Amino acid sequence: ARTRVMFRVVGGALGAAGVAAYWRTPRGRQTAARAEELPRRPVFDVAVVGGGLVGLAVAREAAARGASVVLLEREAAVAASASGGNTGLGHTGYDAPEGSLERRLLRRAISLHPGLYRSFGLGLSHVRKCGSMVVAWTPEQLAKLDEVLGENTGAGDTDAYRVNAEELRELEPALSPAALGAVVCPNEAVVEPWLIPIGYAESARLHGADLRLSTEVISA
Repeated sequence: ARTRVMFRVVGGALGAAGVAAYWRTPRGRQTAARAEELPRRPVFDVAVVGGGLVGLAVAREAAARGASVVLLEREAAVAASASGGNTGLGHTGYDAPEGSLERRLLRRAISLHPGLYRSFGLGLSHVRKCGSMVVAWTPEQLAKLDEVLGENTGAGDTDAYRVNAEELRELEPALSPAALGAVVCPNEAVVEPWLIPIGYAESARLHGADLRLSTEVISA
């Protein structure tokens, strides 16, 4: 086993020859002996700081690819902040800027989602594909609905469609009669915000990742 020791040298670097000479001195031998008495700390290929959705996904992916991984989360549970307290909306990407990384990632996430759920041992019954609507309340907004529909098509969501005021009230009778029309996005969904982070955490653990909760990183 190899022990790393930090040196503080005044007047310049030791250099390879200087390091080798140091270990032969009485002080060097004493330092090495003390280091051998210290408890061994595991060395990981990847250290992930933060047990939110992104951190857990990175930890799981790295572990699944064979890396040794440690994840450090200061709270007593994973997804204890924004990742576990959001609305759980699954977006199709139409409102992300065209050509942006956000839109590309949203579309890729949609394609990966079914396989990811299966790998976690979950069914798609946990996904409520309720859809969403972009409602126009003014003539100016109504004139832009075709543009919104085009954004859906450009993002790869070809199932979106436009409805007029009468059709909108048939779909949503409780909506205010002031609504003038809408674009319906049937593929948008709601998921349980805790479910996917927990799935990532368990999958990461099964792939050998070391998940350390109540562990705060104070410096690097």
